[in-house]
Amino acid sequence: MKKLKMHYVLMFFILTAASFLYGCGGGDSTGSSLANPAAVYCDKLGYTYDLNTDRCVFDDKAYCDAWAFYRGNCGQSKTYCEQNGGTIKSITETINGTTYQYAVCHFNNDTECSEQDYIDGKCTPGECSIWRMSQGGCIK
Repeated sequence: MKKLKMHYVLMFFILTAASFLYGCGGGDSTGSSLANPAAVYCDKLGYTYDLNTDRCVFDDKAYCDAWAFYRGNCGQSKTYCEQNGGTIKSITETINGTTYQYAVCHFNNDTECSEQDYIDGKCTPGECSIWRMSQGGCIK
């Protein structure tokens, strides 16, 4: 009986350790369980996201703070928008006392999309006359 109890105790510790280790894995490239949108954007464009410095490093070894790049404040010519003929704009809005800053791609036909929606294929040139978070996104 004593041997059987020890077997169950050992099994309990092994299962506990395994579940703990399993619970620690499965995150994104930043090591967290939630994806960092700035890191994902950098990676999606084929650049290198440096977790230690929170920088997006471009092919020419130039770099930007990843969040500044994601918001359109740095490395504009490297953005998805500008690589596809648009002009990136950084928009700052205060909504209910909270300030938001995000990138919008302005197209030659005077329409625009949020940069995130554009790279994700959720918005295309000509679809929105204006894109503002405070107005619910795409205004046709």
